Amino acid sequence: MLCLAAILPFVYGLKELVRSGWQWWPAVALVSGITAGVVFVRRQRNLETPLLDLRRFGNRTFRSALTLMFVTAVVGAGTLLLVTSYLQNVTGLSRGCPGRSCRAAFSPPSSRRSATSSSTSP
Repeated sequence: MLCLAAILPFVYGLKELVRSGWQWWPAVALVSGITAGVVFVRRQRNLETPLLDLRRFGNRTFRSALTLMFVTAVVGAGTLLLVTSYLQNVTGLSRGCPGRSCRAAFSPPSSRRSATSSSTSP
């Protein structure tokens, strides 16, 4: 529950501050989320069996692998964003067409249907 008490007000406060500018209610939500996050981290450090074992982040191999996975995910998402933007803005395809093109390009060959196969086969 403490984890949710940290994440939900933080996300709400951040979204509202971006959407409507600096107001007191989103700022209070943001500060309460950060406070609950600090309490959550301190509590997790003192538990015998924590929900999130923060000592793992002290391991250089674990931290490096996690960083590499994060960077790979960001690069992959950025590539898909740029490819679909290119297909829409440069080649002039409709909104649905780039999605189908990317799905066909990035799906495994075994899941693609060939042009010769159809549902009318005997």
